[in-house]
Amino acid sequence: MSTLPTIQALMRQQGRLAAKGNVPAQRAFIDRVHAIEQDEVQAATKAAETTQNSPVTDQDRAQALAALLAKTGYKLKPSSS
Repeated sequence: MSTLPTIQALMRQQGRLAAKGNVPAQRAFIDRVHAIEQDEVQAATKAAETTQNSPVTDQDRAQALAALLAKTGYKLKPSSS
């Protein structure tokens, strides 16, 4: 037996009780949903901070462009300077 299905069953039952008007179940259900939403916000904030802290360099851009050109089969012509 797994823990996840048990938690899901409890959440479903609490949701049913809340829908039927059980005030303590409504409060508990709303608190639980609020906690889940807060976790999602924190995860998104952390992901955004991680992205902002790793700047893209010109070398990264050049490598990405070279990979794209290689996939499309485009051949670079040497510049005549």
